[in-house]
Amino acid sequence: MFFIIFNWPLRTLCDSQREVLNEAQGKFLYKDPKSKLILTTEYERLRDHCKVTNDPGGCYELFHKLKILVHDLGMSTSDCTQEIGHIKEVNRAMWESVEIIVRLAWGEVPPTSYASKLAGSTPPTFRFIAN
Repeated sequence: MFFIIFNWPLRTLCDSQREVLNEAQGKFLYKDPKSKLILTTEYERLRDHCKVTNDPGGCYELFHKLKILVHDLGMSTSDCTQEIGHIKEVNRAMWESVEIIVRLAWGEVPPTSYASKLAGSTPPTFRFIAN
């Protein structure tokens, strides 16, 4: 019996929640291993489209999918939030998206004064620097 438990460890609650998240977000965050034609994830495609359009309207689908991701992350228990947050694909999507949102709001450089932060005379534009 010890051999079976040692070779087949028991699943934790976090393992189950990670599996549910991966199943729900698999098509968004991960490439389809069966498809040889699709080279990027849906997240990468939407992120790149958002950068090219440089407009909140062009980023709508990305923001919608991120809203679903945040909702799915919120469904995990507080005990598993840190473990799930360390999933490379989830972490990357969240941090890159925060950068996109900030760049859309502020433009290329953040405002330097309090007055310029509140003044909205011209719509912001931004450029992404290649990594």
